[in-house]
Amino acid sequence: MKKLLAVLLAFALLGSSAIAEKLTIDLATATIDELTAAQATIGNRISELRAAQAPSGETITLTGNGTTIQSNVVVTQVPARVVVKGLVQVTFTGGDYDLVFNSWQLQESCESLTDAGTYELLIEGDGDWTVSIEPLKEGGKLECSGAGPYVSDFFPLSSSTIVHCVLDASTLDEWSASLYISIGYQFESFDSWTYDTVVGESIFTNPLTLEGDGIIKPVKGRTQYYWIVDVPLGATWSINIK
Repeated sequence: MKKLLAVLLAFALLGSSAIAEKLTIDLATATIDELTAAQATIGNRISELRAAQAPSGETITLTGNGTTIQSNVVVTQVPARVVVKGLVQVTFTGGDYDLVFNSWQLQESCESLTDAGTYELLIEGDGDWTVSIEPLKEGGKLECSGAGPYVSDFFPLSSSTIVHCVLDASTLDEWSASLYISIGYQFESFDSWTYDTVVGESIFTNPLTLEGDGIIKPVKGRTQYYWIVDVPLGATWSINIK
């Protein structure tokens, strides 16, 4: 008798309406592509359920103009997504070492902060700026795509997985580009965060494109993983299970 895996997935839509997707896989005859697609669908649903149960984190938002110092900025929840808008460089001081965000003073950057603490922010540059520090939450997806720098919310990872990454900055008026996709995760034996580059390279010749495969794997006892996409503004990217 063929074994069947049937998972009933309920997706909440706007208002009180909802649809149900029934995913049925014949384990005896399913292809790798079919099993991979099912794995992604189940992972997305797990992420949605965790997001519904998780408390919302508090976002810190700071605004100003020109060079200034912001004191006593208390960050209690990490990892956090740090978005800097404006032509400024932001240095977090007060921790074990200084942390610099938007070091190239772009119009907008998005990076991750993994150390909690009370910081003094040294903001150097011109014009109006905004700095937001938003704790990551559940609800991210392993497969995703977008444009510009990005830090995802947490997604589940149950087994070693090959991902295919495509990064494209060829439409930008640039002579070089850093194109990197990394996965953030927590160590197995202690509660600190780190990351590994999955696919990445600094490109100095046209076309400013990069495509490749990488392997991501779960850490024993850990359920939270997130993407860090380091690309210029306007560069497109995608991450898909292979």
